[in-house]
Amino acid sequence: MKGTFGCRSGCPDYTGFGAIGDRYDWVVGAYARGHYLIPASDDAVLWMEGCEPHTRNFGGTVLVTRQSGKWTVLW
Repeated sequence: MKGTFGCRSGCPDYTGFGAIGDRYDWVVGAYARGHYLIPASDDAVLWMEGCEPHTRNFGGTVLVTRQSGKWTVLW
């Protein structure tokens, strides 16, 4: 699950820089997979770097779940 997100299309809307349309790399720094929603779910917590100001340590956390083979951002 490593990769860069938003570098061509801009930062995601849910990030600090997304609302103003800035373009930065949105990179997975680390992740932890588990069953966070229900015992049978395939979920991951992603620590992201970029698309956030220095007051938020240039990153944030994203919760994703996999349904029908696709990852979906929940929070």
